Amino acid sequence: MSAGEETLCAGPIFLKLRDGELRYLHVGGKEVIRRAYYAVREKSWDTPMPTFKRMEIDKGSDHFEVRMEALCRRGDLAFDWAATITGSRDGTITFQVDGEPGTSFETPRIGFCVLYGGEALSGQDFTLRRENGSMTEGGFPTLVKPSLVADYHESLTFCSEDGIKVFVATENGPMRMEDQRNFGDSSYKAFTDNPYGDNKARQGFKVRQSLTISVQTESGGVPKRDDSGGEVASIPIHFEQGGQGVVVPVIEVGTGTPFTCFSQLNRNRDEYRGLDKIVFGLIPGAHLYDNDTYMENPTAIVPEVATLRSFTNHPKVRVDPVSMKAPYPSPDMKLEGGGRFAAVWCARMVKFLAVARVDEAGFDIEEPEAVSLLEKLAACAGNPMMRTNLGPHESVDAFAVVCGGVVELWLLNKTFDEQRVALVVPEGWDPSGLPVDRQVVLSPLEVMTILA
Repeated sequence: MSAGEETLCAGPIFLKLRDGELRYLHVGGKEVIRRAYYAVREKSWDTPMPTFKRMEIDKGSDHFEVRMEALCRRGDLAFDWAATITGSRDGTITFQVDGEPGTSFETPRIGFCVLYGGEALSGQDFTLRRENGSMTEGGFPTLVKPSLVADYHESLTFCSEDGIKVFVATENGPMRMEDQRNFGDSSYKAFTDNPYGDNKARQGFKVRQSLTISVQTESGGVPKRDDSGGEVASIPIHFEQGGQGVVVPVIEVGTGTPFTCFSQLNRNRDEYRGLDKIVFGLIPGAHLYDNDTYMENPTAIVPEVATLRSFTNHPKVRVDPVSMKAPYPSPDMKLEGGGRFAAVWCARMVKFLAVARVDEAGFDIEEPEAVSLLEKLAACAGNPMMRTNLGPHESVDAFAVVCGGVVELWLLNKTFDEQRVALVVPEGWDPSGLPVDRQVVLSPLEVMTILA
């Protein structure tokens, strides 16, 4: 059964349900939680995609209930779980799972994962409640932390920049949190450990776990609901100077460089402090393999490179390979959109490589649409790039490249739907061929270039 996609509301919280996961929980247009899901990992750390034999969704304008049954299968791994997710109009979401192994199998982790978005929360404080009831202060780090962001806790509370208090708690299993930017993800991940207490799931041993997410105002009330969503006529795109050193990196296609994960550098810093050149790779599907994960993760390269330069002598940085290949090849690991998706992803990746001030990049990409696009951008290596005001989850992305004295606007549709954008360009620019209102319609997964 296809898990499908639904837009749901729990009072002031708007979110997307996809593949049995809660994604992009936001209040007032601002992200508070990136993702919450239940995961069963096999001994190699892969997370098999569950098959849903039941998916029932009852939703209203400000509440919902989801009932689902999932089967996880991979080799000798067999684990079935049933879940009920309830979203209330007071801004509370409960996610309860009852699971049972159909076989005994090795597994390092079974349970909930909660992703906190790096762009939204970097530098913000949080409060932890321990199992013994004690409270501890902590924070989401700006630079990539090589060790845990938080050790065992039953709940985590933080207050967003908009004054929204966010509360996340688990029952029957405390959580820890790691900095997933070590692995090319753009989030911090809180996770529960294996409920069986070791690296094995035992056949027939049932387990129940639950997760609660709630939001309040700082005074304890329910945040005001933002119903201004609806159909937006167009998305405004403002172009701005990227800053000194924001240039298109040297780009090569078809690299065969062995993969070195950023975490190896970050956790063994003394080995890299004095090098003149540092090389590491980026494969953004180490923990999850889906279109949303891939499209959101190019931003992770910015804090990764900033972290490198904080403990080294500012060496030349080469990111190689940059790859979309599945780190755990299996039949259920397929991204939708083929070469068109690859081309959009590569363009977005080049943007953030430039923002991170990466010197060189080697792409392990084979899709013709993506290769052609990369070759075009490679011809602009060393030329300035201008950024835009778009958020990490906007439907479109954009940048401008000044190459050969000509400004070229790059517009990217990250979605499978048609998108309308409105260009807001600096004085003196004159994008040729545009309507007077400078409205542009992008077809699904389109990369459009316009001379300015």
